Amino acid sequence: MDGARSFFERNAGTGSIAPNPVSDEDEDASPDLPPVVVAEGERRLQIRAYDHWTRLLGTKAMPLIADLKLDQIGNIAQHAVLIDFADSAADPRISFVGEMLAQECNVGRDITRLDQVPEHSMLARLTGQYMQIIANQAPIGFEEEFLNARGAIIAYRGMLLPFAEEAGGPIRYVLGVVNWKEAADASLSEQLAREFNASFHEDGDAGPARLSPEQTVAQWAAWADGPQAAGAEGPQAAGADGPQAGMDAAPARDLADWLRSARDLAYAAGITQDRPRQALYEAIGRAYDFALMARDKPGELHELMVEAGLVGQPRAPLVPIVKLVFGADYDKTRLTEYATALAHGIRLGLPQGAMADHLAQASGGLKGVVAQERRLRRDESASEAESDNPLDRLTPRPLASLSAKGPEYAVVLVRRMADGTIALLGDLGDDPALMTRATRLLTPE
Repeated sequence: MDGARSFFERNAGTGSIAPNPVSDEDEDASPDLPPVVVAEGERRLQIRAYDHWTRLLGTKAMPLIADLKLDQIGNIAQHAVLIDFADSAADPRISFVGEMLAQECNVGRDITRLDQVPEHSMLARLTGQYMQIIANQAPIGFEEEFLNARGAIIAYRGMLLPFAEEAGGPIRYVLGVVNWKEAADASLSEQLAREFNASFHEDGDAGPARLSPEQTVAQWAAWADGPQAAGAEGPQAAGADGPQAGMDAAPARDLADWLRSARDLAYAAGITQDRPRQALYEAIGRAYDFALMARDKPGELHELMVEAGLVGQPRAPLVPIVKLVFGADYDKTRLTEYATALAHGIRLGLPQGAMADHLAQASGGLKGVVAQERRLRRDESASEAESDNPLDRLTPRPLASLSAKGPEYAVVLVRRMADGTIALLGDLGDDPALMTRATRLLTPE
């Protein structure tokens, strides 16, 4: 647990991480951001949760669950979920759901199992991260955006905090704490794509950041009011030269994160009434980004395919990609078209983030791109058929090499060469069938 201890180096004499101040005035500083709805009590929620966790940590390797008193941590508990996998890490129980979190997810507070958690809910996003904390053996922080079941874009920031059942024991409980903001009047698919792309261009392929054991939560405090707080930047802000001194860069986004992003956009494309064609193009564009990442992570792709019950298709390798994003039960014709569009982007060498614009600007849009790719494939097939002529394997010889001996009449095969000369490929002699056919072709009726 030394890694966990090093993660929680506290400021001398304070016993807690000192957050960077963000004034109330900063909250509304940027007129370019969409209006947001956020409860005042959520400010720096996860930082306060972490601060409480460090007090419970003390000198132990991991805080004990018996020391966690949910009724004594104020509104932190209202935005929290307690995951209990003391009996089974594969099928954990939900021991507690806070009132505000349950209300946001439209679930009862008596929910007890992960399979009861609604899809496209904040609770699903939060509980879906718990296995990472077992792998890290330390808290993790995260921030992302997603489209909830009401069709609203939710920007959220949260933290998962581990607890043991006994001193020196393994992690048996995880407390998840999350705050969120809802974009009020932005186009669903466009905002998802815009904010994801902004993150992509700022951080390379890092995607949603995770707190590594060498990082401190103080790095996140300036952005603790939520992903859209003005003047608040993530751990690797745009224009920064790199991680802060002494800090390691956040681990790269795994393939499952890219898939979640693509699925969110596919879901948005299915429900939006505002510019549905552009929404579809954004979804296909994100599927293309996912496909590019999958080329470098075949092991992760295989795991995702196995989990989804999909098998590889050697003759159509991109079809499983679009099935992962849009669903295996999606219209087969459309899946084939989307896979064809992805193949065309790969043919052109389009970089990540460029496919949606390419579809929007192409003549005929998606249909035009699909038609162009299919035409190129037909041309390639015809060219391959021509180049596969077995006569190409025969060695051309000079006509002078034809022997003067033999039958009076004979059938010979020649080849007109690229340099304008005539080469002999073979002497077929006076084969009766060939002679009869040649006679019919050459003799006028």
